[in-house]
Amino acid sequence: MASIMANMVVRNVFVYGTLLAPEVVSALIHRAPTSSPALVHDYHRHGVKDRIYPAVSPAKGDKVYGKVLFDLTEWELEVFDMFEDIEYTKMVTTPILLVGTATSHDSLQAYIYVWASDVELIGDWDYEAWRRIHLEEFVKMCEEFASQLPQRTKD
Repeated sequence: MASIMANMVVRNVFVYGTLLAPEVVSALIHRAPTSSPALVHDYHRHGVKDRIYPAVSPAKGDKVYGKVLFDLTEWELEVFDMFEDIEYTKMVTTPILLVGTATSHDSLQAYIYVWASDVELIGDWDYEAWRRIHLEEFVKMCEEFASQLPQRTKD
């Protein structure tokens, strides 16, 4: 289970929804960071009522598949914070990498955005269906969002 952020430097993010799409990540931060398939335990991915994006919430015994984006800059983390907005709480989790051996990453930590809104969570969320139906418009929205961000500062 995730813990509230402590005084530590975490530069990784576990993504499980629209940020699984490299096109979305690139539209937001203008690059494709190194990534690895991963999962987190004790969460469930849901659809969100009247939204096209998902959310995760704690769910003992369940798991969510996604990927970890590695070695993000401070500015890139800020972009993701602004993108996820107040509907999510950023927490720290310990994802399990699904490629190669996890021995060098046993203590890997990554941020995860957990649903914090009172908007109803409904059913499951299907990435492939979202990708087929919504990706193109969503990327355009992300490009517009990124164009309105404050100027990037050096990390």
